[in-house]
Formats: sequence, C-alpha cells, structure tokens
Amino acid sequence: METLLTTVNSPFHKTQSFSKSSHNSNPSCTLKQAFVSLTNNLNHPQTRRLDDAYSTVLEQCFTKQSLPLVKQVHTHVIKSCHVVDTTFLSTKLVFAYGKSRSLFDAQKVFDEMSERTVFTWNALIGGYMVNGEPLEAIRLFVDMNVLGVCSDASTFASVVKCCGEVEDRSFGVQVHGLVVKLGFVCNVYVGNSLIAMYAKYNDSDSAKMLFERSEKTDVVSWNSIISACSASGQALEALRLFREMHVVRVVPNSYSFVATLQACEESLYLVFGKELHAFLLKSDLYQDIRVKNTLVDMYAKCGKMKEAASIFYAMDEKDSITWNSLLSGFVQNGFYDAVVDLFHEMQNAGQKPDRYSIISMISAVGRLGSLLNVREIHAYAMKRMMDSDLQVCYAQNGYHSRALTSFRQAQINRIESDSMLLASVLQVCSELKLNSVVKEIHARIIRKGLRNLVLENTLVNAYGKCGCVDYAVHVFELIKVKNVVSWTTMMSCLVQNGLANEALEVFASMKETKIEPDSVSLLALLSAAAGLSSLRKGKEIHGYLIRKQFALHGPISSSLVDMYASCGSIKNSYNVFSSIAVKDLVLWTSMVNAYGMHGMGKEAVRLFNQMIVEKIRLDHISFLAILYACSHSLLIDEGKAFFKSLVHDYGLNPWPEHYTCMVDLLGRANRLDDAILFVEKMETNPNAAIWRSLLGACKVHSNVKLGNLAAEKLLEIDPYDIKNYVLVSNFYALCGQWDDLEYIRKKMRQKGLKKDPGCSWIEIGNKIHVFTVRDKSHPESNEIYIKLDEVNDVLKRVGGYMENDKAEMLNGHSERLAIAYGLLKTQGAPIYIAKNLRVCDDCHTFSKLVSKYYDREIIVRDANRFHHFGFGVCSCKDFW
Repeated sequence: METLLTTVNSPFHKTQSFSKSSHNSNPSCTLKQAFVSLTNNLNHPQTRRLDDAYSTVLEQCFTKQSLPLVKQVHTHVIKSCHVVDTTFLSTKLVFAYGKSRSLFDAQKVFDEMSERTVFTWNALIGGYMVNGEPLEAIRLFVDMNVLGVCSDASTFASVVKCCGEVEDRSFGVQVHGLVVKLGFVCNVYVGNSLIAMYAKYNDSDSAKMLFERSEKTDVVSWNSIISACSASGQALEALRLFREMHVVRVVPNSYSFVATLQACEESLYLVFGKELHAFLLKSDLYQDIRVKNTLVDMYAKCGKMKEAASIFYAMDEKDSITWNSLLSGFVQNGFYDAVVDLFHEMQNAGQKPDRYSIISMISAVGRLGSLLNVREIHAYAMKRMMDSDLQVCYAQNGYHSRALTSFRQAQINRIESDSMLLASVLQVCSELKLNSVVKEIHARIIRKGLRNLVLENTLVNAYGKCGCVDYAVHVFELIKVKNVVSWTTMMSCLVQNGLANEALEVFASMKETKIEPDSVSLLALLSAAAGLSSLRKGKEIHGYLIRKQFALHGPISSSLVDMYASCGSIKNSYNVFSSIAVKDLVLWTSMVNAYGMHGMGKEAVRLFNQMIVEKIRLDHISFLAILYACSHSLLIDEGKAFFKSLVHDYGLNPWPEHYTCMVDLLGRANRLDDAILFVEKMETNPNAAIWRSLLGACKVHSNVKLGNLAAEKLLEIDPYDIKNYVLVSNFYALCGQWDDLEYIRKKMRQKGLKKDPGCSWIEIGNKIHVFTVRDKSHPESNEIYIKLDEVNDVLKRVGGYMENDKAEMLNGHSERLAIAYGLLKTQGAPIYIAKNLRVCDDCHTFSKLVSKYYDREIIVRDANRFHHFGFGVCSCKDFW
C-alpha cells in the first residue's frame, strides 16, 4: 500500500503543471476564426489558400450539430470555380460528414469521387467506425485491398479497432499478420489499437505480449493494457501495471485513472481506490467528469453508498452516466427508497432518464411493492416511446409474465421487435422454461434476418435453460465467430443439464481457438468439476485462477469453496474460506453448506453463530444451509432455535425448503409425532419433498402407519417422479406389504417409468473412470473383479460379512466396482467416489467394512449427501 502511494506521488510533483495545461488547452483555431479566414480568402480566389480555408472550416465541424455548416461549405465548394484540389477537399468533406453523423452524405461524396487517395478511404472508414458501424468499416478495408490501395498506419489503427468492436478474432488475427508483414507493428498508434483489440477479445495474454514487445509505448499503450487487465478480472495485475507506469515516468492522464479505478471495484481492492481518490483530490484531473463518475461507480460497487453520494452531490456537472451510476448503486445495495427519490431529483434537474435509469427505477419500485410507482414509471416510459425498454426492464427484474404479456400486446399492435427486445423475451422464456416460445422467437429471428452474436448467445442460453440441449448445441455450432460469451454460455448450458464432461470438452475446444476464459467461464468450469467430483480438475482450475491473477473473492471464492466441498475435500474448502480477507454473505453461506453436506453440523453451527456476531445480514439461503446442516447432524435443539430465529428475529417467511429441513431433522431423531404435528401446523400445504422426507424417516424407524400416509400423499402430489416410486417400493418391501408393492410396480409400468441405472465414477490419475451395474466395459475389468472377489473373501473371513440372496447382483453394484478399482490403483490415499443415486444399505455396510479392514478412508458422494467411511463407521450415522 505504501509502495503504491509513493510511486503515485513521485512523478506528479514534477508534472502537475503539465497536466493542467494539457487539460485546459484550446484548439489553435476556432470555428469563428476559420470562417473569418475563409471570407478573407474568397477575395483572393487565385491562390491555393482558398482550399486551405475550406479545409480549416471543415476540420472544425465535428459534432452532429455541425451538419448544416458542412452542407453549406459543400455547396460553396461545388459552386466555386477556384478550387485547386478537388480530391483534397472531397476527402475533407467525407471526413466532416462522418464526424457530423451523416454517413449517407459521406458515402455519397466518396462514391462520386473520380480519384481517391488512402486518406479518402481512411476518412470513410473512420466515419463508419465513429458512427458505430464497424462491419461496414471492415468491408471498406477489404474493398480497399482488393482495389490495390495501400493502407497506412491510420488505416490499420481504425480497422484493428473495428475488429475489436465486432469481436471477430479470426479476422483480427489476419489483420495483425498484415500489420506485421507491412512493418506497421512498430507504429505506436497501431500497436495501441492491437493491444485494445486483444483486450476486447478478453485475451489479456496476447495484449501483454504485444505491450511488452513494443519498442515505443505512450500513455495510451499503458491505459490499454491496464484496461485489458481490469476488464478480464485481473485487478492485481492492473494495479501492478499502474505502479510500474509511474516507475518508468509515464505521466498518467484521466483515462489511466479511470482504468485503474475500475480494477478497484471489489471490496478487496477498495483501499487502493481510496488512495487514488486521495491523490486525485490534489490533482487537476479530478475535474474530469469521467474520473468522478468512475469514483461514484467504484464506491457504489463496494457498498460504500455514503462516499458515492458525497462525490455525486459535490459535482457541479453531471451527465447521464453520473446519475445512472448512483441509481444502480442504490439498487445494488438495497436502498430502494433512495432510488425513487433520486429518480425524481434527476427529472427536476432537467436530466432526461434513459433506459438504464428506467431499469434501475423498475428494479426499485418492484422490490418496494409500490403499485403506484410501477404505474407511474410505466406511463413515463410509454410517453417517451420506450416500450421495448420497458419490456426489457420487466424481463430483467423478474416480472416475467408481465414482460411476456407486454410482448404479445406489441405483436398484436404490429410493433416491430428489435434485437434487444427479442433478447429480453428469450430471457423471460428461459426463466419460465417456455421452450415452444423460444422456438417461435428463434424462427422470427431467422425470418427477419436479425441474427447477431448477442441474439445467438441468448438463444443458446434459452435453449439450455429449457433443457433443449440439442437445439442449444445446434445454434452454438452455427455461430461463425464465437466470443468468450458464446463458449461460456455453451459450457453453462451443458453443466446445468448434467453434462459436465461435455462442458470440459467444450472448454478444451475453446482453448484451441486461443480465446482466454474470463471469470464467468471459470465459474462454469468450477461447476463442472464440482458436478463430476473431479478434485484434480478443480485444482487445475484453481491453479489457473492464481496464475492468471484473478481476484479470488466474490463469486469465484464461494465457487471454489463449493467445488472443493463437492469433491470431498472439506479441508481445502476451509483453506479457501479462511484465505479471503473480506468475506461476503455468499462465501459464509457456502462454507456453512460445505460443513453441512459433510455431516459436520457442529462446525456449521459455530460458523453460523460467528456470522451473527459479525452482524452479517442473513437471508433465506443462509438459514437453509444451517437447517440442512442441523438435520444431517441430528442437532435438534439448534435447528429448532434457528428456525424460530428465521421467523421472529429476521422477519423472513419460511420457504418450503426450510419446512422440509425441519421435518427431516425431527424424522431423523425418531420424533415422528412432532414431525407430523409440524406438518399439520404449516402455513402452506406440504409439498412432495416434505412427504418424501417423512417417508424416509418412517422407513428407517419402521413406523408403518405414518409411512403409509406419507406414501399415499407423496404419490398423490407427484405421481410422475421415479424417485418417489422407488422410495415407496422400498418402504413396502421393508414392511412386507407385497400386494402394495406389486400395485406400485404395475403403476410404474403403466406410466412408463424406469429407475435410473446406477452409475459411479472415480478419478485416477488424470482420468475419470465410470462404472455401471455389472459393468465389464472397463479395459481392466478382469483385474477389478478379481480384486472385488479378494475383498469379499477378506470381509467374510475377518469381518464375518454375510451376503444375502442377492449377492451376485450386489457384487456388481457400481460403487463396489469403483472401490475395488480405487484399492487396485492407489496406496494408502483416501478413495473418492461419486454416485448418481442413493447408496443402498448393503453397499453402505460393504463400504464401512472395507474402510475398517483395509484401513482406508473412503469418501462417497451419493444423491443425498457425503459419506465419510473410516474405521468401520460412517459420518451419516447410518441415516441418509
């Protein structure tokens, strides 16, 4: 921290006056002076100076408001008989029309020119670039090369920037190759554009390599690389570069501070942001509105709304970004009343709210439950023709039915749908799982020719959330130029649908394209590793995060805790948790949940109580995690106290999941009368999960009467879930109710329900080995079965293990094959196994005996929980 302050201070004491003069410098010639010069030169039409006078006027026309002046000068030029160089002036006209936001006129002048120079092409390419038409600019560049016009540094600087805007990596790399071939790579402007392009591709490694190899770097170069690191989540690297920038005596400008402050938008780095803020207060750069806007945004994202509001109200000049930064900050931090007040204040100040203001307002009034304010903002948006924005707001803020109704009304009124509106409707459909409407929207996109990268990525996401994986893969494969969002969306789709292995394969393909994963991609990969219980893969991803200097906090830290817990390594979960200096609610909850799933209820309670002491604002999910932990560790008194606190101390209405945990807790403790009484007193109707939990407890504790009631209710509420039939069948078999068992099996056949085949997997070396029931497909199958026979002999001889009538079938259960393979391939180390179904009673007993007589720790993750087998006992205490 001291080092950063020292390096910030040292160069600026010598250069502060320079910064001031640069900031306040005026153009050498104003528009008024240019017109005076033109008027004077009209009296001397025989000289070349008339062309220069026209040129000077056109150079001053660089806003949309300048268009009438450009047209006047254009008319003057056409009528004049004394213009010497028409190509020169026509090029200036193309440039001026482009800057004045009239691409039609710029293209028309360009098309009518009989002779064009590289400057003419550059003027039109630049015009398309600044007007947000990068694809047209790239098309012009291709035409230029086809016609044999030699590009210069200015051409490449513009085209490279356009490649970054369209995120066409393949073409961008081709242009980079051409830059190297023609020797422009040493040009500082072209080099800066290349660094910025790779930053847009989220390829910070290539950006750094270019930066480090540059013979010449200026402040723009440093700004580009710092911005690249900030955008890719490498906050520490961005701060290191900022410090190094000062060491080499490069004077930062306002953009340097904006890029560096953006790296401080996480609580972990707020201390550095405060240091920069303190320095800026003494600098003339603080007068730059972009710097102040970034400070407001930084403090808001770090939850420091008092500081953000202080900067905001001290600002003499505010733009839409200023207002929206504070509005979104209030929303993010739960100050919804303040959002409403600020929105009205914004209107009173004469600042027109835009779509981002509307989104913040809808978010706030929705959470406040204020129907009057909702109608007010709705009317405001309708009056200002922001119908599509309103639908986007509804979609983004959870008003899915209202958003869909609004879309249907727009269709009836024949209002054309743009890309943004269709993307928001797809978002709604993905949340509501409306795959038929997703297909309808997809067809509309194709018919209207609206396909673009954003819509294609949204389609992949929508199909994925609706469970239509084949459709998602098809859309993904048709995307010609995939960006990091495309790859991440596809990986997330596969993970969400239980295809974690396929997600890792997609990641391998992504690496071949040289696209660098961002933090969101890595979150998807961590979920895939967790789903597979692949500790090795999880550690690889963790190592990558450290090597690439991603900030290990926020969603990444909590995902790491979840991943290690899901892979059976609770020790690594706690190591990650304890290494984070500033812990948020999600991280605390993740660690409580990790303890719970491993049956470490007392540790979970200790941690939860620490959350209360540290005044962490608890929510529904926090209480769900601790109730789950209590139920799996038979902590009855603690569980009841936490449930009471949920309602009375925190004023939260219990979810069905909270009720399920309480029923499970009472059932495990054989307090079934209390459990059924609790169900009867619930304020909501019990769902299938509650009856399932109660039936499981009745099976363990042999309560036939209550079990039959729970079985009846369960199949009445949810008659199509195979898990329910399996549980009821097992209960009837245990109770000897053979007629009922036959009836249930008949029902299953009639409904076409089949039990999912058992499947277990174990990670050995760098490969995941999968086993199914009586599986003989493994290349080492003979050795595995020989080892399994050996284990059975040992257990019979030493442990008195007696197999029942189903011995041959049980011997082929997938988890036994996985355990045998683990014993075969590892020496002394814990054996980690994952299974897609609940471990059966016989295999549970088998695992306990193996842990005892082979002196091995066996960790099994089944569909219900983790089982830690050691010394002949299990952490679940034989209730799972």
